[in-house]
Amino acid sequence: MAFEDGFVEFMVEKKTTTKDVIIRGLAWGLMAAVLIAPYPFFGSPIYVPMALFIEIFLWLGYRYFVIRHTNTEYEYSYCDKEITIDRIMNKEKRKTVFSCTIDRLNVLAPVGSYHLDGFKPSEEKDFSSGTDGKGYAHYVLICDEKKKILLDLSPEFVKIVQNNAPRKVFTA
Repeated sequence: MAFEDGFVEFMVEKKTTTKDVIIRGLAWGLMAAVLIAPYPFFGSPIYVPMALFIEIFLWLGYRYFVIRHTNTEYEYSYCDKEITIDRIMNKEKRKTVFSCTIDRLNVLAPVGSYHLDGFKPSEEKDFSSGTDGKGYAHYVLICDEKKKILLDLSPEFVKIVQNNAPRKVFTA
């Protein structure tokens, strides 16, 4: 097996931020308020079914929008000279959010490396975990000289990409 045929995957879980916790709490509070609100109006037959309908609608919205977007993982894969990043939402739905071939790759270097100084990308995306440590390092990938991607990579992932593009991948 040649280096060009290498394959490696690496997955990181995105850190739950304070904003995510607040959004989840507000959604739960809204659902509780809608569930409790019809109690004073039990004399009217329309309020309870309407409240249950609204509650079901809110639960589905919470389930399919809030949870999916606040519980995210990223999977980085390298196969056939292509780096692909997939976003996995709530361990259910997978979507490819970025792809770059080795030919289009300009540089892959740690955050703060002097190798990144000559590039002024117009587009920046963060596909990192948002945490420090956990056995992986923070890297910046620049593709097509205009896309800057923040990643958390394992040493094995960096090594196999470096074996295939030694002049474009830096570890210091």
